[in-house]
Amino acid sequence: LSRNTIRVRSCLGPKAYTVSTLPVPDLDRYAVYMIIPEPLSVPEILGIVSGLFLITGYLPYMYEVVKKRTIPNRMSWFIWALSTATILVGVRSTGTTEAIWVPIADAVGCFLIFVLALRYGVGGSSLTDRISLAICIVSLLTWWLTGNAMLALIMNLCIYVSGYIPT
Repeated sequence: LSRNTIRVRSCLGPKAYTVSTLPVPDLDRYAVYMIIPEPLSVPEILGIVSGLFLITGYLPYMYEVVKKRTIPNRMSWFIWALSTATILVGVRSTGTTEAIWVPIADAVGCFLIFVLALRYGVGGSSLTDRISLAICIVSLLTWWLTGNAMLALIMNLCIYVSGYIPT
């Protein structure tokens, strides 16, 4: 490569581009950057498709709730929304990009149904609802205080189970 050529990685592999037309007097003193987006990998594509399928799965339930043919339990959907948001934060903290769409879709779906449950749903003040919420809070606090990954998984399973109790 000559002094006025830079090598840039593109989606088709490394290519050399001439920069002699740029008004850069000394290439040793300046950096020239070209941003070329890379294609999505197969795991990233599968993650996006999985997230789309998951969020699509919530749509019939939302439709039935709005038509008043299904009555969601407010506390159950609140607990599941809280749990899936917690899972989303955990997945995000690992730095993963391939699998992030599944917890995003799950959290959005649960939250939207919880919002619908505020208007169309039942429950939220019974003793069973309050006990389930207490189990959820204790599980989250235990996870937060210990930071143990295996305990976090067990606690999230407890949260999910506690969400089924009011239903």
